[in-house]
Amino acid sequence: MIKPTKKQKKSKKLSREKELEREVELLRIENEYLKKLQTFQQTIMAKRNGESKSE
Repeated sequence: MIKPTKKQKKSKKLSREKELEREVELLRIENEYLKKLQTFQQTIMAKRNGESKSE
């Protein structure tokens, strides 16, 4: 069995770090999207409730 060199271990670690950084970034984007969607939905519901009360 061939042992990985220090450079190979470091390379794997860096790629794993990059992979995790990418995942964190995607989750941040998703979280921001969901927050905006929720705000939009609340705005729509508030408008609907306001219209039905005034009728």
